[in-house]
Amino acid sequence: MGQNNVSLCDRNTSLYLIAAAARQPSGARFKYLGQLAIATAFGLSGGAAFALPDHHELEATLLATPMADGIALQVAAAFPGAPSGTRAYWSVVIRNPADETVGELSGELQLDVAQLTRQQDSWSGADLPAGFYSAELRATAIEPWMQARIRADSVESRVNMALRFAPNGVVVQRWDVPIGAIAAPQMPEFAGLPLAKQRAIDPPGGLPYRIYLANLHSQTNHSDGGGNIATCTSSQGAQNGEFGPADAYAYAMDKGLDVLFTSEHNHYFDGSSGTNSSATPAQANGLYQSGVQAALAHNLANPNFLALYGMEWGVISGGGHLNILGADFLYGWEYNASSQLLAEVFTAKSNYAALYPVLRQNNLIGQFNHPASSGQFVIDGTALAYHPDGDEVMALAEILNTSAFSNNITETETSRTSYESTFNRILERGFHVAPTTNQDNHCANWGMSYTNRTGVLLPSSATLTPTTFLEALRARRIYATMDRSSQVIFTANGQLMGSRLRNHGPLALQVLFASSTGDTVSRVQIQEGVPGRNGTVSTLIESATHSFTPTLGLHFYYAKLTQGDGNLLWSAPIWVEQVAPPGPLLVDGFE
Repeated sequence: MGQNNVSLCDRNTSLYLIAAAARQPSGARFKYLGQLAIATAFGLSGGAAFALPDHHELEATLLATPMADGIALQVAAAFPGAPSGTRAYWSVVIRNPADETVGELSGELQLDVAQLTRQQDSWSGADLPAGFYSAELRATAIEPWMQARIRADSVESRVNMALRFAPNGVVVQRWDVPIGAIAAPQMPEFAGLPLAKQRAIDPPGGLPYRIYLANLHSQTNHSDGGGNIATCTSSQGAQNGEFGPADAYAYAMDKGLDVLFTSEHNHYFDGSSGTNSSATPAQANGLYQSGVQAALAHNLANPNFLALYGMEWGVISGGGHLNILGADFLYGWEYNASSQLLAEVFTAKSNYAALYPVLRQNNLIGQFNHPASSGQFVIDGTALAYHPDGDEVMALAEILNTSAFSNNITETETSRTSYESTFNRILERGFHVAPTTNQDNHCANWGMSYTNRTGVLLPSSATLTPTTFLEALRARRIYATMDRSSQVIFTANGQLMGSRLRNHGPLALQVLFASSTGDTVSRVQIQEGVPGRNGTVSTLIESATHSFTPTLGLHFYYAKLTQGDGNLLWSAPIWVEQVAPPGPLLVDGFE
């Protein structure tokens, strides 16, 4: 969820900044007051740019469920760090199966500073033709001192004005909703791959893999997570949470996960969300190393569960978060008052062109976290910019997350955010990324807010270790599922998802699905695009099998499944370079 710059409006801005600064640790307080001093010194007023704090971001979600004659909607929003009186403005556009607009709803939410605020609505129509309708949410939030710009008599007009102004960016997500009787697609017979715990079961012939279910994005009290479920409704103060990495690994293992990655914000190891000028390198690096050792100790004692420790690098405002997996040392940019680096490895803040080569040199793996469609991962003014070193290391991109601030422990959280449109843009930029779905837990409910998991395929003979797991991530043998009991396998000419093929002649695509709880597929889509085109991903065909001859050049394909209960699954892409068939063999000028 990318954030843009905002404007200083009047003296109320100064009051807001002073009040916000009073709530911050000393390092972050300097950040607020420094911005205020600059604004005051130069007499900035409406129209002057002002950068919000690094973690000032809007979370807005849409839950769209089918009714007999329409769609039930729930819009939810939270804006941690924003002042009381902040308001969210939203619109939902409904489109029919022909992609024609058939309805639009708008609303406003007075946000609760401590928790998600929800609003119910619905859309209905008469004699609706059966098919998949779409509901697209656009939402933004505006603090009290800027709401004077949003003056209109009707809710619709105010929402339109707010979305055009959008000082905190616009959250966009789209959900497909089945209405009426829709014929189920024909799916190939498939018993499913065994899960990690089914070690006595041999995988089916031709697919010698087992599935490990992971949550690859969470926090503990090493940064701003680990909040007690009884009281947690948002991110925690820096290192103020109750529970640490060892607690997280034990909890996730007990709840049935196979892998948990605790990804601590890299600029929190000094005990501040900003810069703690009195912190020492020994404190910051020592805390990071204690997390590395906690994962190692847990793995030695529990060989059937994988604990991973690392960092979520970067900031929201003017940056973009990404996870770094496999790092034994802390990467950062902050210095204390003695000009000592509060990390082991220097990486310039928000400089992705410099970061990607460092990650590649150190053989690390990256994941684009909750990626926004604009304003993030910028290189030379281009958001989501392609970089060859970035392409080597960025193996993953989140396609859906549950609310980062959920305290749900029954896997029933309804606030979920889709990043599918941005995932598609990343693929079209030219990155070779596989989809993941994680929980970004800040409360102590690691893996339990919903049933979503990232499925990772390891060879059936492999032992679960950091090395074998990271090798599987590099191979992109991955799928993302909102239902941990369901799996999707995608192949091209028999080659598994994540593969890169050089092909001539026909290409045979196949989508396999299995559910251990009897769920069925209501829709199967094979999506296609062109890496490096910077165009639009589209649906090639709605069928589980398809054989055709692609046009010459580069392509990617992936499978997207919709279950009867509305849960979604996405496979990793398969990248194909279609080449001309070899010509006839000539000998002395004759065939």
